[in-house]
Amino acid sequence: MSRKVQYILIIVSVVLTLTGAITWGVMSKNDSMEGNTVIELDGDTTETLKMEISGMYPGKSEEYVVSFTGNDAKDYNVSVAFKDGDGGSLEEYIIVTLSTTDAQIEKSLKELLNGEEISLGKNATEIRIVYTMPEDVGNEAQKSDVSFYIDVNASRGKE
Repeated sequence: MSRKVQYILIIVSVVLTLTGAITWGVMSKNDSMEGNTVIELDGDTTETLKMEISGMYPGKSEEYVVSFTGNDAKDYNVSVAFKDGDGGSLEEYIIVTLSTTDAQIEKSLKELLNGEEISLGKNATEIRIVYTMPEDVGNEAQKSDVSFYIDVNASRGKE
């Protein structure tokens, strides 16, 4: 094989490998909510986060924090909306507490999954979301899970 053909084959192989790596990176982008999620505010912002809850048992709580950064983050009106996702049956057994500097809301996950927008007002540079399974839940919740989406909205408009 001539040197020219070898060089061409090497270049094609490198290009295909890089294309595959970039494609894999883009396709495997994970928008799942982590323990601490940071949202950069630059004008009106909406971020959709995927939430997956499993491994809960009576008395267990899991806390997540959504922090806002950017110029004048405290001046934004913040709201959230919970939306059905990939299903699961744990929503029947989870209590959600949303809290900011100025607000605290506690509802069942099932109530929240109707998609209603919940205003958390201004001055919310972070939102704490705590999922708790009450101690009186029995074996019916064993090995249950749930996944859903949370739309986090921040705008400079009126409250």
